[in-house]
Amino acid sequence: MMEAGYFSEIFQAAPLGFALLGTEAGENAASPEYRFIEVNPAFEQLTGIHKEKLAGLTVNQALSADDNSLAGWYNLFKRLETSNGSVQFVHPLSSTGRYFAVNTWRTGETAIAVTLTEIPAGSVTGQPGNLLEAYHHAFWDNNLYGVMIAGKKGNYVDANDEACRMTGYSRTELKSMNLFQVIDPEMEEEAGRHFGQLSETGKAYGEIAYRTRSGEKRWWNLVATRVSDDCFLGLHEDITDRKQAQEELRRREIQFNALLQNSFDTIVLLDEQGIQRYVSASCERVHGYSPAELTGIPVIEQLLHPDDREIATTAFQEILKTGEGRAQYRHKRKGGGWVYLEARGTNQLNNPEIAGVVLNVRDITAQKEVEQGLKDNELKYRLLFENSVDAIFLMKGDRFIDCNLRTLEIFGCQVPGQIIGQTPFVFSPENQPNGRDSRGYAAEKIEMANAGHTQVFEWVHTRLDGTPFLAEVKLNRLELNQEVFLQAIVRDISERRQAEEALAASEERFRSVLNNVSTVAVQGYSMDGTVKYWNKASEAFYGYTTAEALGCRLTDLIIPPHMTDYVSDAIRHMAETGEVIPASELELIRKDRSVIPVYSSHVIVRIPGKDPEFYCIDVDLTEYRKAEEVIRAERMRLAGIIEGTNAGTWEWNVQTGETVYNERWAEIVGYTLEELRPFSSETWKNLVHPDDLKVSMEVLARHFSGKTDIYECETRMLHKNGEWVWIHDRGKVFTWSSDGKPLMMLGSHTDITSRKRSEEKLFELAQVSAASSDYIVIIGADFRYRFANEVYLKARQLKPEEIVGHHMRDVVGNEKFEELGRPQVEAALRGENVESLETTDLGRNELHYLHVHVTPYREADGTITGVVMSGRDITEIKLAEEELKASEKKYQELSTLLRLLADNMPDMLWAKNLNREYIFANRAICSKLLNTSETNEPLGKNDLFFALRERNAHPDNPAWHTFGEICRDSDAATLEAMQPMQFDEYGNVKGQFLFLDVHKAPLFDDQGQLIGVVGSARDVTAAKEAENQLRKLSQAVEQSPASVIITDAKGKIEYVNPKFTKSTGYAPEEALGRNALNLLSENPQKDVPEEMLDSLSAGNEWKGELFSRRKNGELFWESVQITPITNDQQELAHFLAVAEDITERKALEKNLRHQSQLRELLMEISSGFINISFGKVNDSVNEALMKMARFVNADRAYTFDYDWEQDVCNNIYEWCAEGISAEIDNLQLVPLSMMQDWVEAHRSGEPMYVSDVFSLPHGAVREILEPQGIKSVLSVPMMNEGECIGFVGFDSVREHHIYSGTEVQLLKVFAQLLANVKLRKEMVGMLLDAKDKAEESDRLKSAFLANMSHEIRTPMNGILGFADLLKEPRLSGDKQQEYIEIIKESGKRMLNIINDIIDISKIEAGSMKLNMTETDVLEQIGFIFTFFKPEAEAKGLLLTLKKGLTHSEGRITTDREKLYAILTNLVKNAIKYTEKGEIEIACFRKGNFLEFSVKDTGIGIPENRQQAVFERFIQADIDDRMALQGAGLGLAITKAYIGMLGGEIWLESKPGAGSVFYFTLPWLDNVGKGSDEEAKAIDSGTDTSISDLTVLIVEDDPVSETLLEIGLAKTGCRILKAAAGSDAVEIARSNPEISLILMDIRLPGMNGLEATQKIRQFNREVIVIAQTAYGLAGDREKALESGCNDYLAKPIVVTELLGMINKHLNAKKEENPVMDSPVD
Repeated sequence: MMEAGYFSEIFQAAPLGFALLGTEAGENAASPEYRFIEVNPAFEQLTGIHKEKLAGLTVNQALSADDNSLAGWYNLFKRLETSNGSVQFVHPLSSTGRYFAVNTWRTGETAIAVTLTEIPAGSVTGQPGNLLEAYHHAFWDNNLYGVMIAGKKGNYVDANDEACRMTGYSRTELKSMNLFQVIDPEMEEEAGRHFGQLSETGKAYGEIAYRTRSGEKRWWNLVATRVSDDCFLGLHEDITDRKQAQEELRRREIQFNALLQNSFDTIVLLDEQGIQRYVSASCERVHGYSPAELTGIPVIEQLLHPDDREIATTAFQEILKTGEGRAQYRHKRKGGGWVYLEARGTNQLNNPEIAGVVLNVRDITAQKEVEQGLKDNELKYRLLFENSVDAIFLMKGDRFIDCNLRTLEIFGCQVPGQIIGQTPFVFSPENQPNGRDSRGYAAEKIEMANAGHTQVFEWVHTRLDGTPFLAEVKLNRLELNQEVFLQAIVRDISERRQAEEALAASEERFRSVLNNVSTVAVQGYSMDGTVKYWNKASEAFYGYTTAEALGCRLTDLIIPPHMTDYVSDAIRHMAETGEVIPASELELIRKDRSVIPVYSSHVIVRIPGKDPEFYCIDVDLTEYRKAEEVIRAERMRLAGIIEGTNAGTWEWNVQTGETVYNERWAEIVGYTLEELRPFSSETWKNLVHPDDLKVSMEVLARHFSGKTDIYECETRMLHKNGEWVWIHDRGKVFTWSSDGKPLMMLGSHTDITSRKRSEEKLFELAQVSAASSDYIVIIGADFRYRFANEVYLKARQLKPEEIVGHHMRDVVGNEKFEELGRPQVEAALRGENVESLETTDLGRNELHYLHVHVTPYREADGTITGVVMSGRDITEIKLAEEELKASEKKYQELSTLLRLLADNMPDMLWAKNLNREYIFANRAICSKLLNTSETNEPLGKNDLFFALRERNAHPDNPAWHTFGEICRDSDAATLEAMQPMQFDEYGNVKGQFLFLDVHKAPLFDDQGQLIGVVGSARDVTAAKEAENQLRKLSQAVEQSPASVIITDAKGKIEYVNPKFTKSTGYAPEEALGRNALNLLSENPQKDVPEEMLDSLSAGNEWKGELFSRRKNGELFWESVQITPITNDQQELAHFLAVAEDITERKALEKNLRHQSQLRELLMEISSGFINISFGKVNDSVNEALMKMARFVNADRAYTFDYDWEQDVCNNIYEWCAEGISAEIDNLQLVPLSMMQDWVEAHRSGEPMYVSDVFSLPHGAVREILEPQGIKSVLSVPMMNEGECIGFVGFDSVREHHIYSGTEVQLLKVFAQLLANVKLRKEMVGMLLDAKDKAEESDRLKSAFLANMSHEIRTPMNGILGFADLLKEPRLSGDKQQEYIEIIKESGKRMLNIINDIIDISKIEAGSMKLNMTETDVLEQIGFIFTFFKPEAEAKGLLLTLKKGLTHSEGRITTDREKLYAILTNLVKNAIKYTEKGEIEIACFRKGNFLEFSVKDTGIGIPENRQQAVFERFIQADIDDRMALQGAGLGLAITKAYIGMLGGEIWLESKPGAGSVFYFTLPWLDNVGKGSDEEAKAIDSGTDTSISDLTVLIVEDDPVSETLLEIGLAKTGCRILKAAAGSDAVEIARSNPEISLILMDIRLPGMNGLEATQKIRQFNREVIVIAQTAYGLAGDREKALESGCNDYLAKPIVVTELLGMINKHLNAKKEENPVMDSPVD
């Protein structure tokens, strides 16, 4: 349907005058009023009456000046009341003398439409017919709209010229068509509805698609009305362009909406009051509100943060005032919270299509969070600096000006003043380990660092006390406020280096042992069983070299087939669970498939950062198995002996550890054998006293080394009851390996406990007195002293004899004896142990405290015979206890204070004993690490206890407690170092990550004895996380793909990241301290946008694109975002700039625009070639070259065509820029050999591009290009079906030019376009030439037929006319002879014409054959001269001959007959066209050619016709044409013959002066001297040898038959005749004497050739001469192939026939000399 308002648009724009009138009742009901409602501009222009004046007027009022015609208007309008059609009439406007065609029709119940078209005054004669015709001329034929009339079934009745132009159909074609044949098939249904509406209501309108004659789909806007019951009129406007524009607009609208819906930014449209009228859908992603929720509300008041509303309002006012503005503010998030947004706006209120303020809103929340994070990180960085585990210095020159706390610790200083102001040399030894002087070496490092080269190196420092330590030092250059500083970071790596060296040494030792041990095979495998390690012993064990084993699978090498599945499952289980395969004896296989018994054990090795591996350690059991056999036999022999000795026995496999014990061995230590299983050497080691084990192993080693014959040792072993029993252990190795290692050993155990105890008693008695500081006495059962040591005697001040033997009562007194002595002794005698505290004066009036022990004294057999009484003087201890009690109260008070202090510290504090058990723990460590509320609970427990408790409480959460799992054993490290140390310890506690800064120190008692470790720890988890975050941020900045620059408030650069250096070329030290704008811009005032400076000055962020400059001067594009950074006082402190190099993107955009423009240009050029006329092709190609060259900035553009036959190329078209010289004339027939590379590339379809011609090697191509001043050149091949037909070239002369790949591809399209144009031009040219030639051929053939008619009728007239004259009876003999001669000459003339026609047909058919023989040229031209001399003299002409050849030069190999024909034609023509003067025949040798000439003084040939005379049917334009005779074929035949013989022909002529025809023939000097048999003259005389022959004449033409019969009659031969081929065969079969058959080829039924073939079947000797009247190409060859001996063309010359017969008869005689001659 038509769009709303569109009809109004047509109404206003139509070139016809349109008016709409309303009908209303007038004063006279019979005469209604017609009042103007609306008129269009064309109506105003045509009538000269303005719209305003017409509005509301009646027709009577408006046209009152022309009242003479008003009645006509009213009458005609009234006719419409009873008709649904239209009324046309002519209205004269007498005031102007103008006439108008008026068309009216009713458009409703009360409205009439009127169109007005001016009619030329001369076309109106006043007659109705003329007026209507004038109306049609104005309204119909000159209408800018397509007007079509259709019948009620839709058949077109008529159409104007514009409708024909629109559809492409002629008016005649349209009249034979139905409208549905024009309507687009997809619109048939819509068109049917319109047509139905038109039929029902009388009107229809709408948009409809139609198809042009060429099939193109286009659009009409149709307004149709019914003009009669069976006729409809349609007004058609072509709206295709508008529809396409609407479609493009719709497509762009879809794209625009898609961009809006999917953009990360939000587009907002505000009215002047700030009410949101449109919000794009992306807003919901930003803050959760949908567009519907935001539309129609004042967003500033309702959704912005209260603190930011003023900022947003100010920015909005700025936009209204200046046209642009921006603001950053917080916007409410729908689910709660705020998001930071940045809005940039432009004022489009004055744009009627927008009428609002357009905002581009972007979410900058993440950016704001980063900014805040940077501020927070600045504070964190300072904290990290002060709490860093590394020493950090700040240096100015070579002096320290600042340091952190860790520096003091590492360098052993107490206050910063001990470091600040010093040089590094103060804390360095005189020389470094590499021998360098510390002062000079350090100066070099400082100098390098000051130059901007970061230095990282190892350095030996000394602490303040002179102690050296190894450190890792990093020196960085810093620029602060245009001053240069150095930052030094020092890390003590002494312990790390020692650990690394120890680890390396350990690793090397381990590797050496594994590689060189010969008795233990070690293999390493990945967890899938692939061999990773294979030592030398493995090579010996299994026979595989290391190279063979590595990379193979364990199961493929040494595992027997029956164990493969078991081993694979075991490896898989080990990989999944980490459980090691138990050690066991296995029987494995060697490379040679033999079996080797081994004892195999396994271990899994886990190295951080690497995949786990498992290792197999195998011991060869071969020798062991052999020893077992020996032992088994020996064991049987010794069993009885051993059993009788009551000794325990043992058997030990030294290499595997496997051990066998007897029952007695177990009984000695209180066990049964079952209780001790499984047996191994470890069974014995676990029972032996540790002190004795060491001695036993030393004795065993001496035996193994061969220093002792037997092993013998006394050891204590732990009895099952807990006592130690003494064993006499004795054994000997009885089996040794081939390399001297012990294999099997046997031994025995004997219980010697009783003996050893007696010896111990004696030893104790001997040593007690000497070694003990206690009082020791032995009292017997009779209470008498048996022994007293020196201490007791000295204390009692008695001699031994005064004690020993005396009763106890006598020594201590009766009271003491009865009170203490007797009870103690009696108790001990009963086997009891007595302990008591006693006081005594020891007889010296000095009170002493004694700690007394009384124990039984037993003999070796256990019998108690007395007591041992010992006493220790504890007087000092007792006194100390008294003092301790006195100070205990004070201690309790101090302890309480210490506990309070410790428990209220935030840091963890603890102490451990040497067993790693807590002896003190404060509340912080209990709650934060050990997860206990009681500070006493950790006492006596270690860290493992609490770790296991936590893990066991949460078995499903392996990450619940991992603290310290991967940290070093810091207790052991501290105890080993015996000095304070710092550690980082971390892991999960209660499921949360905890990082502790731990300090530990050795713990000593008051006497300086080491008793444990004391430690403190501070929770630095948050600091570490901050440090990590800062490190991440730092790394993010350092590794950012965008350049990052930080400047001070004045724009001086303070920091640049590596990307900045890579992008600009400036190293940090070159950039720091310099103004960023001056550094990166050549002219800041010009290059830097004012809006950027204004925005930054206002404290606002700025984003945009800048054209920057690199260090090397290269300019590049950057997308830059600059953010002002304020300090805590909201003062501008820094600028942060983030820049991205978008040069490639800009270049890509430019390239895409360039490509798009190039494509458009190609489309424009291509469109220009469509339907172009043949005559304008050249101009269009030159114009296309000009446009394309200007577009790609070329100075010259051209095309070349390749001529592959001549191996050259030619410049066809050329365009040159102003000032560039043309080269087209110099570039013709350019040999392709000069540009072979280019030709090959073009043939393969590839362009050739030379960016710098002067870089080409010297050669032909450069010699062509360089003189033209070409700097760069691009040539693109023009292809046709895979073949190159030429190329298009573009020269850059003024400057070099670089073509992009896309440009080249599009220029290939351009080249193909020109190739198509070239081919089209050639095709059209060929068609035109063919048309011209066809027309010329038709003309020539017509002329030829007319000429042939004349030429044949002329001699035929002579023949028939003079034949009739011969019938006159009174004719004299002379006259008869004269008439006969005329008839003969006329016949010859007609025969020549026929022969010429036959020859030219043979030449054209390619069937003309050459008969190359030796020819005497002098003889030929002599004959021609003699032959034509009479004819020339008859015309009064002088014929002369010039022979410029010797006799030998005159003999050549050529076709003699063709040469004769050539000379004959030329001489005949000379005589024919020469009326007076002379004719000259000449021949000369010129090089390898003979040159012939025929010169005459005849009429001459015009220059423009000199080449045409050699064409068929053409003679030169001669005035006296009636005097000339001939078919116009002679010279055409002559030229063809000369060409076949290898020569050329040309002429020189001047009209009225005569002509010279020249031709050449090849001359060769190797011509034979003999004569050619074919050239022998044939004796044409009457040979009577034919008289006895029988001749069969086969001829269906009676005249020809009669001629032959008469000609042969005089020879006297016998003649037989046949008129058909079949008759001839029968006659020949019946008459074998026939010697000659004259066979006509063209016979009825069986032709002559078929008849000859049948005759040859039974007669091979008869001579058959074929004859025909046709003489066409191939007849001779066909005759000879059929069996004929020769061929003769009609008309038959009897003399020639007889000569041919004689020739064949003579040949027969030569073949058969004895053959009788016919004349004999």
